[in-house]
Amino acid sequence: MKEIKSNNLVGIKYNTIPLIGADLDHLTSVEEEEREKIYGSIYTELSEKIIVAGKDIKIVIHFKLGEIGFTNKSELGLVWRMPEDWGEPQFDDPSKVNFFSVESSSGSKLKLQFSHRAGPAPWGNLLTIINEDNNLVKGEKIIIFCGGENKNTPGWETQTSTNPHQFFTLLYRSGKKSSWCKIAELPKLKIVSGKAKKMSVVAPSQVIVNKPLDIIIRMTDVWGNPSNGYEGNFEIKNEKINFSSIKRESLDGEVIDVWRAKLTFLQADIHRIRVVTVNGDFDVESNPVLCRENTRGYSIYWGDLHSGQCNLGCGQGELDRYFLFARKIAGIQFISHQANDVYITKYDWEHIREITKKHDLYEDFLVFLGCEWTAVKEKGGDHNIFYYNDQTVLNRASKWFNGPFDDWPDAPTANDLYKRLESVKALINLHV
Repeated sequence: MKEIKSNNLVGIKYNTIPLIGADLDHLTSVEEEEREKIYGSIYTELSEKIIVAGKDIKIVIHFKLGEIGFTNKSELGLVWRMPEDWGEPQFDDPSKVNFFSVESSSGSKLKLQFSHRAGPAPWGNLLTIINEDNNLVKGEKIIIFCGGENKNTPGWETQTSTNPHQFFTLLYRSGKKSSWCKIAELPKLKIVSGKAKKMSVVAPSQVIVNKPLDIIIRMTDVWGNPSNGYEGNFEIKNEKINFSSIKRESLDGEVIDVWRAKLTFLQADIHRIRVVTVNGDFDVESNPVLCRENTRGYSIYWGDLHSGQCNLGCGQGELDRYFLFARKIAGIQFISHQANDVYITKYDWEHIREITKKHDLYEDFLVFLGCEWTAVKEKGGDHNIFYYNDQTVLNRASKWFNGPFDDWPDAPTANDLYKRLESVKALINLHV
C-alpha cells in the first residue's frame, strides 16, 4: 500500500469523472484486479437503480477483504459529494429513516461515524467504518446496511437533485494518521425528477418590438428539478404578441417538461406572458418584459457568475450538463464555471476550455471561461477570475495534487495573481 504524508495531495488525468482530492491516493497505477487482490472486492445490492429524487432507497454493501485485511483501528470510508444532500445517517433507531448499521462475518465490533465535512475533497460527506476489535483477515466480509437491514425499515433519503450518473466511492486507510486510498466505486444510480408540481414562465427582461425572442415554459417537481412526463397541453395568452413556434427540450438524452417558445411583441409596453394549461392544472404569468422601440440605453441581462461547480470541482455532474441546464432550463443569459483552481490539472483546464467554447455560440447565452483562485485569507482570500478570451495557462494559487505535473508557475498570493493578469483581459471579483 502506498502511504502519503498528510501535506501531500493527489490527482489524476482527466476522464469523464475526474477525482482530485486532498490527502488521498487514487491508486491510478494499480489495475483493478490487483487492487481487489490487495484490498478486497465489493458487491452491492440496490433496492432500485433508478429512483425519484428525495425518495428512500436501501443499499447493502458487501466488502470481501483482500490480502491487507482490516486490522484494529483501520477504517473504511464511504464518501459522496458535498452538494449531494442525502439524508444524514443515524445509528440509534432502526425504525426511523436513514438508519445505518454494519457487521462483520467474524462478529468483530465495528463502529460507524458520519461527518458532512470530514471527507477528502471533493467529496466532503464521509461515513467512516472503524475496526475497534480483533483484526479481520483475508476472505472475511464487512456488510454495510444503508437505510436499514430489512423490508420494514424506511430506507435512506435520496438527494433532492437529479443526476444520471450518481455514485459513491469506497476508501481505506490503516489509521487516522494515514492517507486515504480509493479502492472502489459503487454501481451508478440514476436519480430522476418527480411529477410536475409547479409551472414557471421565464422571459427576457427587455426586448425590441417585432424582434423574435425565446421564452421558457418550465414544469418542475417538488424540489425544483425539471419534471418528466407531463402530457397536458397549454395556451399562450397575450393579444399583443405574435406566436411563431414551440419545441420541447431534452436533458441527459431524455425529453423533459421544458418548452422553448419563439414569439415577438407587436407593441412597446411592459408585458407579461400568461400561460394556461388546458386541463386547468396551471395558470401562471411570466416576469415583466419591457418592450422598447429601439436599443438605445442600457439593457438588463440575467446570469450567474458563481453558480457552483460540476464534478471538475466540488460539485456533481459533468460540465457539458452544467451549461445545458443553465441555458435550457434556468434560462439565464450569461454564466461561468468556477472550479477551485487547486484541483485543476492541465488536462482538466484543456477540457474546461473546450466545453466553454462549445457553449459560447449563442446570441442570447454568453459563457465566460474562468476559475476560482483559491487561497487562505492571509494570502488574499478566494478570487473569482473571468477571462474575456481563451486562456491557455491557468494561474493557480497552488496545486493540491501530485501529478500529472505541468510547468505553469503558481501565483501563491493575490499580488502575484494581479501581476500575472496585468496583460490579460480579465475580470477579478472578490469571492463572497
